[in-house]
Amino acid sequence: MRSPRIGVVGAGFIAERHMSILAGFDDVVLAGVADVDGARARALGRRHGVRSFGCHRDLFDHADLDAVYVCVPPFAHGEIELEAIERGLALFVEKPLASDLSTAEAIADAIAARGLVSATGYHWRYLDIVEQAADLLQGNAVHLALGYWLDVLPPPAWWAQRAQSGGQLVEQTTHLFDLARLLVGEIADVRSEASCVARPDFAHCDIDWATTTTLHFSSGALGCIASTCVLRQPHRIGLHLFGDRLAL
Repeated sequence: MRSPRIGVVGAGFIAERHMSILAGFDDVVLAGVADVDGARARALGRRHGVRSFGCHRDLFDHADLDAVYVCVPPFAHGEIELEAIERGLALFVEKPLASDLSTAEAIADAIAARGLVSATGYHWRYLDIVEQAADLLQGNAVHLALGYWLDVLPPPAWWAQRAQSGGQLVEQTTHLFDLARLLVGEIADVRSEASCVARPDFAHCDIDWATTTTLHFSSGALGCIASTCVLRQPHRIGLHLFGDRLAL
């Protein structure tokens, strides 16, 4: 049985991290990398000794893949995944699944219809402290969840465009919503308020600068998560859970 041959779509920072980790496994073959920025794909391919391609379709056609890592910005999701699914490739998709709900649902439905192995890049789920938190919460229901992501504006140009990133809630704070769902349970109702006060130095940006989101969990628990990306340096990120005589 051959080692799985994995291709990577996207040649940015996250793709580089995934490829560096995959290269450390003896039972994995890095088979190629593709990016619409050909120079960036070639540079990353050279660093890992793999073929590079200018588009995902060429990677799929010529690299004899078993699986693909999709490491592209939110707005670029959709076509790549659906073509990979049509070819029967196992998928790892970086979060968020898309910048809009309909694309994410189409990908999920297609994966389910084919019964393919898949995963999403919500890596905080696999931290040892999260496993410990889940153990501590066994038999002790959460009543209140308070979270925050207080940070700087990330450098990629697409991040500051709502149509390309979905904004901070979709692209970044999504990690906290995922943790809340894992540790507290499914969410029955969600409501957000947003502030987009003009910032003269950031006239090119159209994302919300601050948000507060109220969560009503199916269990009856309540949650509130606040986000902002107006700071000059990273400040703090966290999720606090409160149960019967327990603050976590």
